[in-house]
Amino acid sequence: MVTIPLLLCSLACTSGDSGSDKVRPPGESSAAPAPDTALNAPPPPAAKKPARRAWDTAAPESFDVQELNRKRAEPEPQKIDTMRVIPTEYPGLPVNIAAWLEERGYTIPQCYVPENGKHSNVIFGDFKEEDQQDCAVLVTDSNRMKLIVFPSSLLSSVEVIVDEEIEPYYWRILPVRNNVSLFSYKIQSVGQEYIKTHYEALGGPEPPEINHKAINLYLVEIASTVYYYKDGIWLQLQGAD
Repeated sequence: MVTIPLLLCSLACTSGDSGSDKVRPPGESSAAPAPDTALNAPPPPAAKKPARRAWDTAAPESFDVQELNRKRAEPEPQKIDTMRVIPTEYPGLPVNIAAWLEERGYTIPQCYVPENGKHSNVIFGDFKEEDQQDCAVLVTDSNRMKLIVFPSSLLSSVEVIVDEEIEPYYWRILPVRNNVSLFSYKIQSVGQEYIKTHYEALGGPEPPEINHKAINLYLVEIASTVYYYKDGIWLQLQGAD
């Protein structure tokens, strides 16, 4: 009966322990167990909400329905570039004339029918007297078109022979570039043959004896008016029609 007291003593010694030194089966390690990684892992990211669009009817207070409809119906107008040349940058224009024009805020519009790829709306010729080198320039400012003649290419007796308000159809948008607009008017130097031919074909005022050049103000593909200087007056003769 010796074994019973020994067993009771062994149980009494282990019953007051905290449990960390429990009797383990042979071969089991006494190291602390590994923590549960599933419990310590960060929570999964929350699902992203879709970006709110301007037309998101789930939150109608977030946009102005009337403003949105207006923008859809009336898109912003496209900026149109009008082809004009600053007088001081126009090739071959006398310096004195260029400075005079630029001081008054004029630019030289470029016609949508090019003159062999060259600049347009500046011409030279004997428009007032035979064998006199005059200069004629078609210019525009913010809202008017003017045809100005500089006798002998000087500033002493400048004459404005056309002065009229610019109409919307004076500018035409290029078919190959929708943001570029060229001028519908151009000026040409014409002589006796041009004036006689158009008078015989179309009638109009009878021209006087032609002994110098005239200025043809041409609305391209529409019509033109010939300005011929005679006895102190700029006559308006028949042009293209």
